Amino acid sequence: MTSTKMLVPALWSFRTTTLALKVEAPAAAKCTRVFQAMVAFTPRRSEPTEMEKVPSANAVVRTAPPRPARAGLARCHRDRLASVPPINLVDRAKALSAYFSPQVIGEVNDVYVKVAKIMGDEIPWHNHAEEDELFYIIDGSLLFEIEGEAPFRMETGDLYIVKSGVNHRVSSTGECSILLVENKSTAHLGDTPSEITKSVEEQLQEYT
Repeated sequence: MTSTKMLVPALWSFRTTTLALKVEAPAAAKCTRVFQAMVAFTPRRSEPTEMEKVPSANAVVRTAPPRPARAGLARCHRDRLASVPPINLVDRAKALSAYFSPQVIGEVNDVYVKVAKIMGDEIPWHNHAEEDELFYIIDGSLLFEIEGEAPFRMETGDLYIVKSGVNHRVSSTGECSILLVENKSTAHLGDTPSEITKSVEEQLQEYT
C-alpha cells in the first residue's frame, strides 16, 4: 500500500513535466523563428560606393597648417648657393679682387660662410653685440687685437672665435686670406661707421 501511495505522486509529476515540455517546445521554436527573421531583416553595412568616397561640397577638409617661410636668403640666393660645387678656399680667396670686402660662399643653417682678404689696418675697432664671429686663416698672417688684452698673431691654419660684445680689430702688413663664419644678421663692422663697410646684400651680390 505504501509503495502504491509513493508511486502515484511520481507518475503525476512525470506527466506534468511531459505536458509542460509539449507546451513549451512549440513556443521556443516560434521564438527562434522570429529571432532569425529579425536578423535576416536587419540591413548590413556594405562598403562605401565611389560616390560616397567623394567628399561633399559642405564637407570640412582639414589640411596641415602652412609651414612658416624660412628667414634668410631670398630664393634666388638660396638656389644659387645650394648649387655651389666643392670649394678650394685658397683658390677662392686668391680670386678676390678687393680687400676688406667679404664674399658669401655658402650657408649652413642660420650662418653665412665668407671669405675675405686683409691687407693694411683700415678695419676700425668694433664689436657685434649679439653675435659671435669665427676667424680661420686660409693663408698669411693676421694681427688680432682684443680691447684690454695683449695682441696676438694668427698664422695659416689658426682659428679663433670672438664672443659677442667683445671689441676687436684685425690688420695685416701683408696679404692675408681669411674664412669667416657669421650669423646672417651680423653686420660687417657692427654699429661702427666706416668707408669700407659692406652690407650683407653687397656681400651676397659679390658672390659669383
